[in-house]
Amino acid sequence: MEDAIDFEKNSYGKVVYRRVQRLRKKGRKRGIDVPYLNYELTKPEKPRMAFLLIAIIAAILLTGVLVGTVFLYTEFIKETSIFKDIGEVFQVLFDPQTFLLTLGLSSIPAIMIIIAYLMLFGLILIPVLLIIYFYNAIYNIFYMSKCSKEEFAKGHVIFSRIRNLSIIIFIATVILILALLSNSVEFIKILVGAIYAGVVIALGGLLALMVFERSKCKKWFDNLEDDKKNNYLSHDQALYNVKKRIQSDRTAFSNLFNK
Repeated sequence: MEDAIDFEKNSYGKVVYRRVQRLRKKGRKRGIDVPYLNYELTKPEKPRMAFLLIAIIAAILLTGVLVGTVFLYTEFIKETSIFKDIGEVFQVLFDPQTFLLTLGLSSIPAIMIIIAYLMLFGLILIPVLLIIYFYNAIYNIFYMSKCSKEEFAKGHVIFSRIRNLSIIIFIATVILILALLSNSVEFIKILVGAIYAGVVIALGGLLALMVFERSKCKKWFDNLEDDKKNNYLSHDQALYNVKKRIQSDRTAFSNLFNK
């Protein structure tokens, strides 16, 4: 077993290796055994340069988002003095005498102010979510530049990424068609078209690259020894089964509170 664990350490990156071990432990609790790898997965001779280039471009974009976020928060902090004014407004609106005289209607402006500031905080969170998304995307692309041929050929993670990118592009295409067929102003159509072009160039290019690499690795995988094939396929399938079971358990748990 120790040799098998060593194979997995040499086959996966540190983050993915820890993730595999966590899934193995969770699988045992659910009666699913994740087979250990009995050989070291085959890494490419050199990093896949196309993925490396895309990851670098994404990292540059992330830097821009970070700079924009810092600027946004700086400007927001400068305006924090407005909260003092809000406190004074609330004192007037929620004054018991004013509340009674207006039959409670004086609370409506205060509620509207609260909703407005909640929306403002929501807008501020968007850059943070973008940073998290870009960071995860950059890590995943970097990992794909050096991950094993087995993972690219038959791994469920690569397949799910290809599927998700396909769904995003499909949804973007539907939105574009609806925008072009609608009676919206020409500017809106041009804006939607520009956004769609950006999505297709960025995500479509990555998708095409992933499909091409997966197809190439599948041909390589077909010539792999049968014992290695079966070992990796059973290992990867078990990891996928654990993830599905965890998702199913979470859904069942949440349903208990929705009844």
